[in-house]
Order: sequence, then structure tokens, then C-alpha cells
Amino acid sequence: MTDFGERIKKIRLRSDMTQGELAELIGISEATLSRYEHNLRTSRWIYLVKMADMLGTSVDYLLGRTDLTVPVDILFKFYDSEVEKDSIFVAYDKMDDHQKALLMERAASLYKSRAEKAGLFAGK
Repeated sequence: MTDFGERIKKIRLRSDMTQGELAELIGISEATLSRYEHNLRTSRWIYLVKMADMLGTSVDYLLGRTDLTVPVDILFKFYDSEVEKDSIFVAYDKMDDHQKALLMERAASLYKSRAEKAGLFAGK
């Protein structure tokens, strides 16, 4: 399993950013970012992750970034197969912007309705 530091570095490099650029964007020193990437420094975030895991929810939910109480990786288990997911993405890529917007609007509505029925959203 890939660790936190390796993931940060992988995504940073994929985004074609230097440590200095990313550090400046998030408001930390380049040295601090380097320590994270080399797993020489940990943060209190680990307790947040552990809490989310123990509660069966996501860090995004605890931080208020989503109202979805179930982690996204669990939701993917609702798909019947990888082939089905792949065909959906291929079809989406072929749509124009207007078609994509209409599809996303409809999908969001259907998803929210099903998730509410299944009790996956926090009460509002």
C-alpha cells in the first residue's frame, strides 16, 4: 500500500509542481512539505482519518466537504461490473458540454434520491 508521503509526491509530480510551488500554495515551508513526502513528519490529520475509519464515514464528511456519510469507495461497490463503469465513462467523453451538463444534473438528482432512501445522507 502506498503511504501518505508517496501519494503527495506522486500527485504533485503529476501536477507538474515543484515542492516549493505546492508548499507556497498551501501555506507551508518547502522543508515541511519535504518532510511530509519523506514521511519524516506526521500531522494530526492521522487522528481525523482514524476517527472517520472507526465511525465508518469519510474525512470529507467530518470536515463538511460533503453531506454523503459513506466513503466514495464503498459506493462504487454498488456498480455491477468494471465493464459497466468503463462504458459509462466512454459514453460521457463523447458528449458535448450541454449533454454532459444535462446528464450530470439528472444523475445528481437520481443519486441523491437513492442515497436519501438508503440513509446515506446526513439529515438536513
